[in-house]
Amino acid sequence: MTFIFRFSFNSTTMKKIVLLLVSLNISVFIPFTNAICSINDDDGFKSLKCDHSSLDEIESSREKFISNIFITLSKIPQIRDHTFLHFGSIVKSLSLQNCEIVEIATHAFASLNNLQKLSLNNNNISHVYFEWFYDTPNLKELDLSFNKIKNIKSTVFQYLYNLRNLNLNNNQISCLRPDDLKPMKNLEKIRFDGNSLQFTCRGKLTRWLRDRGNQYTSEGDGFKYREDFLDSLIWKCDIDRQIADSELLMKECVFLNLYNQLQTALVTSCSFPSSASECVNERSSLVRCIQESGNGNINNGEAVRKLLLALRSGSKTPRYI
Repeated sequence: MTFIFRFSFNSTTMKKIVLLLVSLNISVFIPFTNAICSINDDDGFKSLKCDHSSLDEIESSREKFISNIFITLSKIPQIRDHTFLHFGSIVKSLSLQNCEIVEIATHAFASLNNLQKLSLNNNNISHVYFEWFYDTPNLKELDLSFNKIKNIKSTVFQYLYNLRNLNLNNNQISCLRPDDLKPMKNLEKIRFDGNSLQFTCRGKLTRWLRDRGNQYTSEGDGFKYREDFLDSLIWKCDIDRQIADSELLMKECVFLNLYNQLQTALVTSCSFPSSASECVNERSSLVRCIQESGNGNINNGEAVRKLLLALRSGSKTPRYI
């Protein structure tokens, strides 16, 4: 016997049914498509890799002898105290990348006595606590890049005496003082690209790093050249004690030296007519931008102002200002 049922739904009811079915469908598939944790064995060293996971799922892993922990693409706003305690002192590498971390409890890394590499990049961390490093005397690499760190207290560096590589790229740090970094006696490389370091602070820092033989500049795509060029201008201005102690005077000195070098370069380049036509047009436009003014005369300060405004505008060819 066949039963045929006929139902009459209005559009609002149909929409509710569709949304309900969709939500049910999603709830069924989430456990299978999102949370993923796996353990790999590579030459006797076990690695725990998780993505789209929660802290509870990570902590529930009771596998022993884990040497490397790599967690990414997860929503973990807070790392609790003793989160990795049950993994013991076997862990040598811990990476928490792209996990939306905002706060890390002071004893989150307790018991990780043999930890050598800690990566916390691409999160929302704003504070660094020295207590993190109570139990990590063997830490050699620390990556805090792409966070929201504004300053790091000197006490933090006192616990990083065996650190060799420190990455602070793309944060909001305005100054790093050499005296604060001195406890890191084994430091070989430090990176701080993408921070708005004050010129006076950068001058003292880079000169100190250079004298120690530490590597601090980028190594590709022309970044190293640009950083070396900026530092050479800052060091030139830093000779004058009055300028060295004033951020305003330092900026004025750097910009004026930059203009003088640019002016020399423009004059010199005119003796090379074989330059590509595009370069010639760019050069001519830049010269006009610098020279144009109400009465036909322009001083160095005004020229620098024009150049900076042209650069800030983002236009490929500087326009008259």
